[in-house]
Amino acid sequence: MRPRLMSIEKLRSAAESGDRNAQLQLGIALITGQGVPASDVEGGRLWLTRAAESGSPNAQRFLGLIYLRGMDVVPDPARGTRYLEAAASAGDAESHWFLACYLGGARDDAYEPEAALSHLRTAAEAGHGRAMAHLGYALWNGFLAPRSPREALGWTIRAAQQGDPGALLALAEHCAVGCLLPRDQ
Repeated sequence: MRPRLMSIEKLRSAAESGDRNAQLQLGIALITGQGVPASDVEGGRLWLTRAAESGSPNAQRFLGLIYLRGMDVVPDPARGTRYLEAAASAGDAESHWFLACYLGGARDDAYEPEAALSHLRTAAEAGHGRAMAHLGYALWNGFLAPRSPREALGWTIRAAQQGDPGALLALAEHCAVGCLLPRDQ
């Protein structure tokens, strides 16, 4: 069942009354121009900020990515990572994944392998399929952590069970050559 959509007027009224979910939805609507006469990126960011400051992990993640990637703003990696860290602290696996990618080599000036591995493991343990596949790859190749083929295989299998294409390909390759798995062509 799809959630019922509010009119933009009702959404704005709920957001103004402090409903952080409405603030998040209004911020996204304004940024994307969906359901509003015209997009308002700055206004959308302000509503996302209100939602983030009231503790919305989704708003924190969105703002983190906006500032980290410089989406319609001057890139501000420090601000972006602060928002992502806040969302990750609230248990948002997707934010852990983004932090792992950023700290694990997305930018040379932000390379922090220990922190990246910690975020990657946390996201994988929370069931984030792409993080599981990435952790399997990292452990197989000795990136971010010492090489551990058996543990790598376990994470790759878990990611494949969720349908991750990279993990499925890796398992097919293991089976084709008989590496840690029975050979099966």
